[in-house]
Amino acid sequence: MKTVKLQVDGMSCASCAKAVEKALSAVAGVDKASVNFVSKTASVDVQDTAVNEQPLIDAVNRAGYKARLPVHNRETEENRTAQRELIKVIGIGALLVVGWVLGAIKVVPSSSPPGW
Repeated sequence: MKTVKLQVDGMSCASCAKAVEKALSAVAGVDKASVNFVSKTASVDVQDTAVNEQPLIDAVNRAGYKARLPVHNRETEENRTAQRELIKVIGIGALLVVGWVLGAIKVVPSSSPPGW
């Protein structure tokens, strides 16, 4: 027996996890599937060590979720996500500063009525 671990994205509740579990259990050669929507992981016990991960990933994708093999270095993935979020914040901040500067030099007309 072999256990396959998958990372599953797109789940937001217990019934999502149940749908993924059902899809995985329907794959030939699967003994047991266990899904945790909080950690976004699936653990699948398969009968034959020759069972490939691709049919499991395809089953999850057909159920409407995104499955992939887990990243071995979770810290790297978390750093990448943090960098993306930081870039978003910097971008929004830059847009706010540009808007403020343009408003301060009267390039953008004031939205308040005349005489205020």
